[in-house]
Amino acid sequence: MSRNETQAQQKAQEFRIQNGLGSQPIYDLIRLIELSTGCDVAVLDVPEDDHGLTMSDPERDTTFIGVARTMNPMSQRSTLAHELGHILFEDHTVELGKRDRQEIRADAFARHLLIPHQAVKAFLGEGDHCSLHSLSSVVQHFLVSPQMAAIAMRDAKIIDQETVNSWKAITTPHLATQFGWSEVYATLQETSNRIRPPQKLIARAISAYADGLISAQVIATLRGLPEDLVLQELEEAGITPALPSFADYELRDLPQVDIDLSGLEDASDPE
Repeated sequence: MSRNETQAQQKAQEFRIQNGLGSQPIYDLIRLIELSTGCDVAVLDVPEDDHGLTMSDPERDTTFIGVARTMNPMSQRSTLAHELGHILFEDHTVELGKRDRQEIRADAFARHLLIPHQAVKAFLGEGDHCSLHSLSSVVQHFLVSPQMAAIAMRDAKIIDQETVNSWKAITTPHLATQFGWSEVYATLQETSNRIRPPQKLIARAISAYADGLISAQVIATLRGLPEDLVLQELEEAGITPALPSFADYELRDLPQVDIDLSGLEDASDPE
């Protein structure tokens, strides 16, 4: 096992232990990252080639992860786990588009985090699992690509490299259709293709709305939803903007207003 692979596996195991994940699949990866790291995570409407990025602001001690909305949920999850790997390894000098050691290690971390090979072995149990049915079960259970699932199955000594190679062209939609979980996959696609702003940002925006400081349109824009739908949600939750009180303002705080009366006729001068 290479140094990158060893470090990635160890870091993934540590993260799972620290967050009480055991060997279970990770379903809401975005919320897990937000809770475990304090980072803001967003699903954005960006060009197809821009899969994901991580930005840090040392002065404000904040980190932001952004991923593209996509109809490929397994790829989005892999990207999120990859960016989490960069954060945990403190890879602050990653060059965009460059496949260096840090990128390779982050890829390995994503695989070990999302689908530990020990978990695959426990999930499948004993028996011959060199079938597409077993592959489909692993993909659906751990929500990873067939290629990532196959590598984990190989590492667990369930299949050999020849089988991995023979499955390279298999896609998730193919498995979902063949083994009857197309509706499940469609739901995953709907979620991964939806804009999702950071939860802390939306919470702050709703608080500002309740204080009468911003409009519902601001929240709607952040969430990528129609304003009337957001207003309906807020009203049903009993959240309405506070009305400003005149007692909250001092006379000196009011703006100066210049009124031009030169255009008015002098009412005292009869025609």
